[in-house]
Amino acid sequence: MIYLDSNVFIAAAIDTGKEGEAARKTLAGLTPDNKGCTSFLTLDEVIWKVRKHRGSQEALRAGRAMLDSPAITFIEVDSKVARDALDIMEKLSFDPRDAIHAASMKAAGCNQIASFDAHFDKLPASKRIQPQ
Repeated sequence: MIYLDSNVFIAAAIDTGKEGEAARKTLAGLTPDNKGCTSFLTLDEVIWKVRKHRGSQEALRAGRAMLDSPAITFIEVDSKVARDALDIMEKLSFDPRDAIHAASMKAAGCNQIASFDAHFDKLPASKRIQPQ
């Protein structure tokens, strides 16, 4: 299972260029047998960004599509994830949201993350996959 950073969903929803195309291809490759996972924080980030660029109705549609996908598992942000995120912030100088993504990834047992953000390359024992 691969962890999906919020920027993959955001690019798929609002980017009409190569990055958006790569993100849509990444998401289209997910199946119930080849699942992706992400944090519930991602839902907030995607709705917020899509709403800003495409309006409320498109944001709601994007959020529902994420939640309704049988190929995406959501990781809850609980106190363990929050504590791990603080440790990641301290050790790797990640910002809070990215630290929550990294901690969620760890909680799900994922060792790969699909992301356009190269700072995830700093995560030990994991590999960032650039959507292409």
